[in-house]
Amino acid sequence: MNYQPGILEPIPQHAIFLEYGIVNLSSIDKSLKNLSKLVKETKHIVGLGRHLTDALNIEIPGLEAFPDYSDNVYDIPATQHALFVILRGESSDQLGELASAAGSGISDAFALAEKTNGFKYKGGRDLTGYEYGTGNPVGEKAIHAAFVQDAKNPLNGSSFVSIQRWVHDFPEFDTMTREEQDKCIGRYQSTNERFDARRDSHVKKTAQESFDPEAFVLRRSMPWSDDRGRGLFFMAFGNSLRAFDVQMKSMMGAKDGFHDGLFDFSRPVSGGNYWCPPVLDGELDLSLALT
Repeated sequence: MNYQPGILEPIPQHAIFLEYGIVNLSSIDKSLKNLSKLVKETKHIVGLGRHLTDALNIEIPGLEAFPDYSDNVYDIPATQHALFVILRGESSDQLGELASAAGSGISDAFALAEKTNGFKYKGGRDLTGYEYGTGNPVGEKAIHAAFVQDAKNPLNGSSFVSIQRWVHDFPEFDTMTREEQDKCIGRYQSTNERFDARRDSHVKKTAQESFDPEAFVLRRSMPWSDDRGRGLFFMAFGNSLRAFDVQMKSMMGAKDGFHDGLFDFSRPVSGGNYWCPPVLDGELDLSLALT
């Protein structure tokens, strides 16, 4: 196993999502090595953004900054940062202390730009009450979807992740009948059973097997709540960024002109793409980044 193990792990009870910007180019090597030691033999996750690889003057094939998916109806923000860290655990207090330690270890080169606390809700449901991650690949299919698997490829063991922080409009959601809510999603909240919903239902817009070629990702999203609102911190891990890209374009009605029903009560307020390096001897394998 040469991939970051936390990517395949079930959703934890708590997580902290940290995004950093660069403040000192000369200290990047030292800070990344400190970060690698912090995550050694753990299930935390680290991703490098295009801003960081550009600063290092390296190219990671397939890594692009989060694009602009906005149209004349909906704004889909791109808030790309240089570094993305996911801290996973069973205690929010413990993770808070770890986040402080992680920040101190990389503060010479990076400054915190965004912090979001995630948590597990009702066994893995979204705050709207719907099960999230239905249709996720499992076993070998999950590994195939989430990681580059080619011993001859320098990216072998790598993963790419697209992230968005979605804010739910609960006053709007609560005005909808359960039938209307179900039609937006395309599944019954009570049973999680899929039904033949309207063409703009979230299920139809993002059915991974419906694309050509298929567009499977491994979703590891979690609810979040703070003084900015409440919603879902979306994460889709893939062996490339293609699968998320085609799904997002489908949600925006690129082919049929119909926007995803999810927009009836939710909006993304952030967006970033990151490359998750493989691991070597339990630490991040930064050989492609720190040449």
